[in-house]
Amino acid sequence: YATPVSAPAGSTGSQPIGAPCTAHNQWKTGRCVSVTGLGDFCSDPCCRDEDCGDIAQFGCRALNSNGTGLLLCVPL
Repeated sequence: YATPVSAPAGSTGSQPIGAPCTAHNQWKTGRCVSVTGLGDFCSDPCCRDEDCGDIAQFGCRALNSNGTGLLLCVPL
């Protein structure tokens, strides 16, 4: 299960996908999500693994957030 921690428009952080996060200003784009078993990390919406950058480290996975399916980049 995934829970958005925060996702305001126009974020300006410098952390990449997969970096730990706790606040809205920590990631470059996308979302700070909390995933059971993975903790809180920076993510982006995606359609395929290649959207997440290094496919050896990150993949596009379907996650459930309060009954809504999301495709987000997650660390592998």
